[in-house]
Amino acid sequence: MSRKLTRTKKKTYSRVNRERDNSICSYKSISNDRRWTAWKSALNIHRYFIPGKYSLLKLGKKSCQDINNDVSRTFTNFPYNKKALENILATYATYNESVGYCQGMNYLAGILLIVSDSNEEETFWAFVSLMERKISTDKVNLGGLCQLYQNNFPLVKVIQRLFEQILKMNNPLLDQHLNKVGLSIELWLQKWISSLFLYSFPMDYSVKFWDALMINGISFLLPLSLVIVRRLAKKLMEVRTIEKCYEILKIPEHVRKTILPNPDLLVEEAKYLKIDWKELEITVDCESSIEIPTNDCYQANKKQMLFSDLCFLRDKWKENGVEEKVVCAVRNVQYKNNNV
Repeated sequence: MSRKLTRTKKKTYSRVNRERDNSICSYKSISNDRRWTAWKSALNIHRYFIPGKYSLLKLGKKSCQDINNDVSRTFTNFPYNKKALENILATYATYNESVGYCQGMNYLAGILLIVSDSNEEETFWAFVSLMERKISTDKVNLGGLCQLYQNNFPLVKVIQRLFEQILKMNNPLLDQHLNKVGLSIELWLQKWISSLFLYSFPMDYSVKFWDALMINGISFLLPLSLVIVRRLAKKLMEVRTIEKCYEILKIPEHVRKTILPNPDLLVEEAKYLKIDWKELEITVDCESSIEIPTNDCYQANKKQMLFSDLCFLRDKWKENGVEEKVVCAVRNVQYKNNNV
């Protein structure tokens, strides 16, 4: 009898821990030889990829000195086809003229090119999917990460406003300290956001962070950023000037090796970080309107909630049973008929 009980307990313990291990390791178990296949699947590039189309698009690309300059400074320690990266960025700037090229895109396309083992055509379509893939609701379709680089950087502002609130809720002392020294979040967080951590972290960290972003979505930027800042909190609290705080948040090598030595642990901690999504609010400046299928559009005035903000939090709100927040926010957005 005791043997059976012991065996049952062992089985239960093993099963529970195995399930937990699988859940926390799903994003970090991607081996180097399978990473590109996994990323392509996560990005659903088959929706965009048409064999031979990239070669035709490339014929119409325009040279851009900004792209050439940025490519020469991108991942200088890695041997990859820099001409291919120039082609991808210049072709995308022509492919989506409303966004064009903006600094930071070079890092996003660069890591895709490196992980793809310099497969230029597949990298281009993966980059297109990353930038263009729509965030959909019942009434409106919005662009993807290209919002990081559009005029006024709308998605960057959304993430910054969210992070300000999350930091204040989770570490009020650090938030007060950074405000006291005069270091605003915009000064350092934008680098992390616009390059998806690639500007501040080496490749062995970045691919682990991107594995997690591919699986968990763009909102994973928030808990991961908070985990990194919490690890740096003690060192930040020890300094009293804006220059020294800013230098720490640039994540120099000695800080990374002593305080952030293991990217897997950072990702694991971020996955289990509890964020009270119910308490988050977004008010950002906006000068754009969004078309909806009824030939009306939501015209968002300054200080009103963007519909893109609602999309960004929609899934989290639904998880927490606060879907009515979306309804209330939509009521505050003014209708404007296209025919007027």
